Amino acid sequence: MHQGCISVVSVWAFFVCYPFTAMESKRSTTKPEKVFSRRGIVVSVFRYKNEIEDHTISNFKTTIRRLYKDDEEKTQSTYFLAPDDWPMAEFLSRQAWQYMMEQSQSDASSETKTKDKS
Repeated sequence: MHQGCISVVSVWAFFVCYPFTAMESKRSTTKPEKVFSRRGIVVSVFRYKNEIEDHTISNFKTTIRRLYKDDEEKTQSTYFLAPDDWPMAEFLSRQAWQYMMEQSQSDASSETKTKDKS
């Protein structure tokens, strides 16, 4: 893989800002926090908050879907992608990854500010 490239598969990874310890997952919502879509490809970003010891961290997960119309012209979705869908899925996955990294940095800086005030 070329330097600076990102694999679409890596976006499916479970992003964690801190090492795994015993944690209890508390889902804040089942709706995506952010959605990136173009030309029938949809990448949704979900945020899950976990409490570890005395602070809360955010973990992110993503889904990639393809929208299409069925025989009755109703919009449907599938997780199966054709080879022609992958370039757009990669483009949107990069945007989702960038969003998740920005949010992680923002969360970390706001937590640091909160600790400094204490």
